[in-house]
Amino acid sequence: MEAVEGYRFTDLEMAKKAQKEAEGVRYIKERVNWNNPEKVLAIYRSMIEKDMFETPVGLAFLSEVRGKLMEEAIIDKEQIPEIPVGLYLKKQEPLRNNQKQGTSGEKKASDYGSNSSLRRKYRVACFFAIVFGIVIIGMFAINLVSTNNVTIFNYENKIIDKYEAWEKELEQREEALMQQNP
Repeated sequence: MEAVEGYRFTDLEMAKKAQKEAEGVRYIKERVNWNNPEKVLAIYRSMIEKDMFETPVGLAFLSEVRGKLMEEAIIDKEQIPEIPVGLYLKKQEPLRNNQKQGTSGEKKASDYGSNSSLRRKYRVACFFAIVFGIVIIGMFAINLVSTNNVTIFNYENKIIDKYEAWEKELEQREEALMQQNP
């Protein structure tokens, strides 16, 4: 686990993003003139529009800036946009499921979906297994029943039998020709 700015991350990738956001926060804090609320509001809006922050580190900074703007008397409170956190929550959902597992590493049934969903998937899988089984049995039955067709199982014997039949037919014709022309 990686800690950044007082937040502990179980996901290394998210921790790296948080570290980059922490550096961005430091950069912004150094460069912005906090005494000019209108410029701060413009920068705040820009950060929100560009989705610059998505980890708790960046979201905490946005909350801090929003709080300072709300305290300003010269800025209309309705001009200050709210902080969007939906993207962050969607990205963290797998992380929360891993945290539910605890240290034992065992997955709960709720991690796999509801029982009705599992039953439905099981029934669909069984249906297809039965259909494929019937198709395979049908293929073997057709192979056993069809004695005239050449298949991978009997091609050598069928070819030998065919050539023997031709040879006998040719010998019979030769004998008939020999008897007609003595």
